[in-house]
Amino acid sequence: LTSVNFESDSELFKLKYDRAAGHLQLTTDTDGKIDYAMYDQLPSGYDLEAVGQPFPKKDLVLSFDDGPDETWTPQILKVLEDNKVPAAFFMVGEQAQRNPGVVARIAKDGFTIGNHTYLHPDLSTISHNRINLELNQTQRVIEAESGHRTILFRPPYDTDSTPSTPEELRPIAAVNQLGYVVAGANIDAEDWQKPGVETIVNNVLTGVNNPENHVIVMHDAGGDRSQTVAALKILIPKLQSMGYTFVSFGQAVGMSQDQINPPLAGSERFLVQITAIWNFILRWGWALIFWLFLLTTIIAIFRILFLGVMVLRSAKHYRSRAGKVSLDPVSVIVPCYNEEKTVAHTLAALQKSLKTNIEILVINDGSTDDTIGEVEKFMAQDTRIRLINKPNGGKSSALNLGFQEAKYELIITIDGDTILLPETIGELTKPFVDPQVDAVCGNVEVGNVRNILTGFQALEYVTTQNFDRRAFDELNCISVVPGATGAWRRDRVIAIGGYGSDTLTEDADLTLRLLASGGRIIYAPEARSRTEAPETISGLAKQRFRWSYGTYQCLYKNRKLFFKGNLGWFALPNMFLFQIVFPILSPIGDLVFFLSIFRGDFGAIAVGYIMFTLMDVCGSLLAFTLERRPKKLMWLILIQRFFYRQFMYVITYRSIIAILQGRHHGWNKLKRTGNAALK
Repeated sequence: LTSVNFESDSELFKLKYDRAAGHLQLTTDTDGKIDYAMYDQLPSGYDLEAVGQPFPKKDLVLSFDDGPDETWTPQILKVLEDNKVPAAFFMVGEQAQRNPGVVARIAKDGFTIGNHTYLHPDLSTISHNRINLELNQTQRVIEAESGHRTILFRPPYDTDSTPSTPEELRPIAAVNQLGYVVAGANIDAEDWQKPGVETIVNNVLTGVNNPENHVIVMHDAGGDRSQTVAALKILIPKLQSMGYTFVSFGQAVGMSQDQINPPLAGSERFLVQITAIWNFILRWGWALIFWLFLLTTIIAIFRILFLGVMVLRSAKHYRSRAGKVSLDPVSVIVPCYNEEKTVAHTLAALQKSLKTNIEILVINDGSTDDTIGEVEKFMAQDTRIRLINKPNGGKSSALNLGFQEAKYELIITIDGDTILLPETIGELTKPFVDPQVDAVCGNVEVGNVRNILTGFQALEYVTTQNFDRRAFDELNCISVVPGATGAWRRDRVIAIGGYGSDTLTEDADLTLRLLASGGRIIYAPEARSRTEAPETISGLAKQRFRWSYGTYQCLYKNRKLFFKGNLGWFALPNMFLFQIVFPILSPIGDLVFFLSIFRGDFGAIAVGYIMFTLMDVCGSLLAFTLERRPKKLMWLILIQRFFYRQFMYVITYRSIIAILQGRHHGWNKLKRTGNAALK
């Protein structure tokens, strides 16, 4: 049965008996026909038991749902207090947590407080456990901010005091088990629809025409409630002139205010204070998180715009160098450690270089595989290739040995897994026609886009690393001439002490020291090369940990140069802000995203994610256009924010912890696959 039986007339009720199936006893004859039937247990419907006495005929209760609101609830309270009219406020826990002062005022002024769940869900669609959580959390907030608890509950989306379906009644059973009494409402002002003041007034006047209706429901939150305030000013004197009396729920059913909103016992106040402190932290913590998120988003957007302007300005420099050619011979240094799978591709690409007056120095840093054998195959057919073997001492020692052994003043360094395009060496040496240029940064691209992880890295190289270098070329503050593809004046590098061995990013360290000594570094976007990016999560984690750790080492090593020259005003602050501070704060963006969904506050999403993503897409589009790269990878931007960047946050935190702990970390070289290709 789905029938609902009321034992008496009241607007406060609880479920007394739940629905139960009956049991029918049957007997049949020999032919299988029923010859006897009798219920030994009758089926039963739902029994709702009234709490307290029936309402007097001319008594009305004013009630307000969905608040409190910092703007509208105080205005409603003033109208009530001016007319000396009681009312009940059924509070949404999240709203109460946001507006503790309003909750305290409602309690202090003697108004009734009821529970209206924490997030205002439809109870018929959620589990009993979720119902318990919603009510308990709201009760804690009410206790913490008012010093009272409440036995009153009103379900969201339900203004019917006579529930008649199983969907409406099942949640009531769960609510009653928690000790609450359900407060009905049978006069709906429908102010939530904002139909106009006159319509709100008429809705209430029509409702009171039925002598069985006593509880008026209005709303003090959920949007602009100016119509509610205006209608209330009309309704109260109008109804009083018609002989109606406004009473509290307790007065209407013969219960005291302390029975409806019991004060907390002394033993409970300590726990409530803890809850109040926690609510304070949550309330102001959200505000702090949101404003940090907004600030970092604004800074990030400004950075994208600034870099975009610098990139467009730098384009004229590349056009001015287009017709220049350097005739100087070049030494190409290839440091190798266990590059058996990749060095053949690297040397084969070098042999195809359009610039032929080169020497190729392969510095074997104590490899334990067949790197030597692979190099010797090329030496047998190309006299430009020299192999220099040394005990394993690390990449910086191999590079320094290469600078000592090199014949020529212009030196290009590449990794043992890097493939240069035929025109790259010529493009790298063009800028050295200007004697003021001390180093040239090449354009490194991912040459093994084989899965979504390498796709993310390819996108990153185009939209951040190479895009940033275009912009910082204009300011002479390129912070890394990559070891994978870079060119140097030999005497300038030797003059500043060569590669250091005290950081994990020897290329960044050398670049910063060159800038600090007054060097000029530029970017050559047409000096393209392909490098092998890590194809696994573990490989990428090792690489980026080394990069992050080494960056922090370089920042600390050059800390005294902050705010001195372009290095101190642009390069170092950029590294500090966007490689340390922003990765630390970036998880705030994700936290705001999820909390906004949880709280129903979608403004943060609109301000942050939509605007930043649009700017990100615009910047990426410019980067892909300048690089003349196919834009098929750009779709990854939309999912990169939800996986790849979070992965980088973890790497940042690991690196910072390692730095703070003072642990020493070695090269942690990646395992190569030989999958990088020219196309």
